[in-house]
Amino acid sequence: MNKHLTLSIVVANFNNQKYLDTFFESIDKSSQKPDELVFVDDKSTDNSLLLAKKWKKKANYKFVLIALDSNQGFANALNIGIKKSTGDLILRIDPDDFFHPHRIMVEKEYLTNNPDIHIVGSNTYYFNSHRARVVGHSFSPVLHNEILKRFQKGVISIANTSYTARREVFDKVIYEQDFVPYEEYVIFSKMLSSSFKTHNISQPLTYYRVHSQIRSYRFIKNKLQDISDQCYAIWGNKISSFTLSMRTIDSYLYWRWLRSNNLLFQLFWMALGIPFKAINYLQYNLSSSSLANKRLATSKSE
Repeated sequence: MNKHLTLSIVVANFNNQKYLDTFFESIDKSSQKPDELVFVDDKSTDNSLLLAKKWKKKANYKFVLIALDSNQGFANALNIGIKKSTGDLILRIDPDDFFHPHRIMVEKEYLTNNPDIHIVGSNTYYFNSHRARVVGHSFSPVLHNEILKRFQKGVISIANTSYTARREVFDKVIYEQDFVPYEEYVIFSKMLSSSFKTHNISQPLTYYRVHSQIRSYRFIKNKLQDISDQCYAIWGNKISSFTLSMRTIDSYLYWRWLRSNNLLFQLFWMALGIPFKAINYLQYNLSSSSLANKRLATSKSE
C-alpha cells in the first residue's frame, strides 16, 4: 500500500497584485486541495500582501503567509518558503500563473504511484495576458533520458512553474540567487546531475502567463549565453556560437509570436521563425546522433 504523501505549494511573490485573485481562485477550483500553501511575499510595494491576507482568511487548507522585512530576491524567497514548508512533496508555481483544476491531483498521484521518480513536471498552456486566452502550449519530452539529454545540451525541459519534487531533492539542491533569471536551468541540471529521476506529464497542467512586455533580443541572448556557460560548467558540454545564435533568434521570434495581439502579427512572427526552428531541430538531432556514436565507440573500446 502506498504511503499517503502530503503536498505543499511554495510560492515567491513580488508585486503580482493584479494576478493574485486568479491564482488563488485556481487553487479553490482544484479537484484536490493542497495540504499546505506557503506564500512568501518578497517585500512587495503593491497590495499583494493585503490580498494574500484576504485569501488566507477564506482558505480551507493550511495557509502559511511569510512577509519578508526586506527584498531578498526570487531564489532566496523560494528557499525560505521551501524550508518553512512541511509537505513530503513540494509543488512549484509562480503567482502570476494559475492551476489547471487537476494539476495537484495528477502530479501528487504520479509521485505516489512511482516511488522511483523524484521530480514530475508537466506541460504548460501559454496564456496571453492581454488577449485573456490560451495561444499555445509547450511540448516537453516525457521520459527521463530525453529530459536529461536536453539539459546536457543546454535546453530547459522542465518548467520552473510546473513541477512537483520530493522533499529529499531540496535537502540536496537549492535555488541560487546569483543565477536568476536562468536559475531554473541551473537547479534542474544540478538535480539531474545528482541522479534524481524525472518525468514530464504530457498534458498541460499549468497556465503560464505571457505578459505584454517585450523581452528584448539582448535579454534573451544574455540569458541563453549564461545557460551555455552553465551547461559547460555542470555538464562539460560547449555550445557553439552558431547554435547559440540560432537558439536566440528562434526564442525571440517565438516570444513575439506568443505575445502578439493580432492574427496578422502572429502569422508574421510564425513565418519568420519556421526556418530557425527547423535549423535548431536538425542541429539538436545531429548532435544527439554524434553523442550516441561517441558513447558507443567508448563502450566498445572498454
